[in-house]
Amino acid sequence: MMKENVKKLSANLRQLAVAIVIMILGILQFPISVYATTYYVAKDGNNNWSGLHDSPQGNPQTDGPWLTIPKAAYNLRPGDTVYIRAGEYESDYIVPSTSGTSGQYIVYKNYPSEVVTIKNGINQINLDNRSYIIIDGLEFRDAGGNWITMNGTEHCIIKNCHFEGNSAWAGIKMNGADYNKILNNTLIAVCGGGNDGPDDVIWCGESSYNLFEGNDFRYGTHNCFDMQGRGPNTTSTGNIIKNNKFYNPWHTALSLFYGGERNLVEGNVILDAGEACGPNTCPGNACGSERDRTQFSRMNHGGLQFGNDLCIIRKNVFVNNGKQSLTPKNGSGSEENAANNRIYNNTYYKNYAGLYSNTTKPVYGNIIKNNIFYKNRNYEIYRFLTGSPNNNYYFNNSILGVSPPVNWNNTKKGISYFESNYPNEWKDNLTLNPKFVSEVPDPNSKNSDLHLRSTSPMIDAGAFLTQTSSSGSGITISVQDASYFMDGWGSIEGDLIQLEGQDQTARITNVDYDNNIIVVDKSLSWNNSIGISLAYNGSAPDIGAYEYDDGIGVGIFNYKGFNPKTQPIFTIYPNPSNGKCIIRMNSDSPSMSLNKLRVYSILGILVDELEISNGEFLWNNSTAPNGIYLMKLVGSPNYLGQKLILVR
Repeated sequence: MMKENVKKLSANLRQLAVAIVIMILGILQFPISVYATTYYVAKDGNNNWSGLHDSPQGNPQTDGPWLTIPKAAYNLRPGDTVYIRAGEYESDYIVPSTSGTSGQYIVYKNYPSEVVTIKNGINQINLDNRSYIIIDGLEFRDAGGNWITMNGTEHCIIKNCHFEGNSAWAGIKMNGADYNKILNNTLIAVCGGGNDGPDDVIWCGESSYNLFEGNDFRYGTHNCFDMQGRGPNTTSTGNIIKNNKFYNPWHTALSLFYGGERNLVEGNVILDAGEACGPNTCPGNACGSERDRTQFSRMNHGGLQFGNDLCIIRKNVFVNNGKQSLTPKNGSGSEENAANNRIYNNTYYKNYAGLYSNTTKPVYGNIIKNNIFYKNRNYEIYRFLTGSPNNNYYFNNSILGVSPPVNWNNTKKGISYFESNYPNEWKDNLTLNPKFVSEVPDPNSKNSDLHLRSTSPMIDAGAFLTQTSSSGSGITISVQDASYFMDGWGSIEGDLIQLEGQDQTARITNVDYDNNIIVVDKSLSWNNSIGISLAYNGSAPDIGAYEYDDGIGVGIFNYKGFNPKTQPIFTIYPNPSNGKCIIRMNSDSPSMSLNKLRVYSILGILVDELEISNGEFLWNNSTAPNGIYLMKLVGSPNYLGQKLILVR
């Protein structure tokens, strides 16, 4: 009997051992789950509490939120979120003790609908050598150093924040920082508030594949945005600067110099760079350097100063700036060109010079196509190049305004002269009034609407960007020049393209620049030498930054078979409105998936955005000034729009 019991016990032990081995193997094969934790920080918190509650608990209080942000930063682990309650956090700072991981970001966020302000201190956020961190919805003011340092930072997101005033050279300093996103923030330099500055609102050196989108840049004693490769054999590549607003009357809006290549500058509105400056000096830049105040004129403060290679500059609006410079940076050690860029579908209006090149260094292979140069003050295009090579190409632009419009190595002539004498470099340019929706005669023209009227000669007058290099079908297309396009570079969706004579659009998923091949997300058919461009309305692309859209709002309406003129997608009531109106979807509209309402000024600047659902919803805005606005519903199809008149 005892032997049988021992035998059974031995068998049971063997089964238990097998079960333990199986369990251990399972643990090794499948990673242990990490459970995300939500924490809270509040002004009435206590760093000895758990931080797991959004307000103090018990009477007497025995638990609740933490008191300081550094306490949270020390304790957060991948997947954790801390909500910070309302109030001013004097000299607090965010210095994460560890990084998040892919899919498990560490998140610092304002408590819903509450204003959180971090004031003073030195560097208010330090993300050096950290990754997968999100900073969302916080205010940062009066820093004694940088707002953010991002040295060696990767995969971090800064969004929906407000930054104002600091005493450092750079507001956000990025050095060797890759794959980060700076989204929908307001960034303001100050002068006369104690912590004067910054000089460069964002300084980005030797950093690649970052996305800067939807931000509002205001002022800067040097640049709103300065991107550099930093030195010999270094580069900043694959960066995207998209749909931002730049306003810097003190100095320059946007600079890309020193070894940058294959970057995208798209859809930005750039206003009034250097407006505070006089004809010869800039006394209005009171907090700038003595050199900036005394040696640079109004003309020298540009909307875009550019000396990169292989970049795309498209669909930007430049209004009332100094010169828009296509010129490498001068100075010892600045071994660079400005070469092989594609500059297309921009609008240059009432600047001191439209496009400006003046250097002994090589500037070559740049194609300037489908742009509007209109009523710029000194020259529409200025080119004084003594370096070699210096062949650049001006195709299918509309150039009208100052007379003569072009200064070409001190030859000051009209467009017909250059097309006759330099037919390889000048071709098919127009000299027509673009017929914008409205122009303000005052030189300070921020309130102009630079969209096209229905009678504009720019409509369908643009050239296709390139052509197919063979006939075929499928998703792989050989083209004559792939440099006009991008596949998202890992940050955004690739370009939406359209073939000549076809309604169908397709999304680019890969670009082989070396072999001029693009890959798209759906099968197409094409003949040899067929035009290919970004998606367009009508029979061909338009000239200028804004594609005419038959009065249905900014963007492209591409739901085939549905006429928005006779079957409105949605209605706005009342319209005109005092800032409060109801948006109601048409019950007969085709099936759609819509998730956002975006409201734009007539200059195309985003002024409001909210999450929506199909049906009926309310828009209520008490701050937007009187004027004409474009309301866009975003989802599938891409854009559905209507105009709203706001009268209070």
